[in-house]
Amino acid sequence: MNANQRQYPDFIFAHDSAERAPDRASSKLYGVVGIPKQFIVDREGRVAETVTGYLAGEAMLDAALAKAGIKVDPALIAKGAADLKARDR
Repeated sequence: MNANQRQYPDFIFAHDSAERAPDRASSKLYGVVGIPKQFIVDREGRVAETVTGYLAGEAMLDAALAKAGIKVDPALIAKGAADLKARDR
């Protein structure tokens, strides 16, 4: 953190002592329950979908982009739905 702080003086680098505990700041303030947390914003500036986490080969982000109005191959949308269902199991 110290090395990066010198490179980016306008950013505030902080450490949450709660780390992975349920009451950590990222969870309480922003609802982040996994990393990475991706927010898909539509053309009107609204959060259309969120995607939490990533496993190689998943297409959940592609499916989320489709919900925001981005043209996505239907096969990727179907794969994203299947990936999400597999995660829920």
